[in-house]
Amino acid sequence: MLSRTTFAALLLLIAAGSGTAVAQSSTIVGSVVDAVNKAPLADVVVSAANPALQAEQTVVTDSQGNYRIPQMPPGSYTLRFEADAYKTYTRSDIQLSINRTIRVNVELLPNNFQEPAGRQ
Repeated sequence: MLSRTTFAALLLLIAAGSGTAVAQSSTIVGSVVDAVNKAPLADVVVSAANPALQAEQTVVTDSQGNYRIPQMPPGSYTLRFEADAYKTYTRSDIQLSINRTIRVNVELLPNNFQEPAGRQ
């Protein structure tokens, strides 16, 4: 049976270890807007995947089109943005360093978007 002192020391070690994991993580933030009228897009599904770590986190934009993906381990990520009536957008090679917050803002094209004639 553990004494109270041993138990308290064990809890302290566990707490210190979990704090280290959080302290060495990064955050991705940003906003998503309509590419045509620049209006914020709510309910866009934003996924951040890191195949090397076999990790993926998914969040949804708020009513102002903002998103936040916290506690991401350092590494290389691919972001995917999906919304009804909009073309899916993927951005690769997002590099996260330890204890950093990076901003990735995106403009999504509507599914029915047509390039103006003569533009390429």
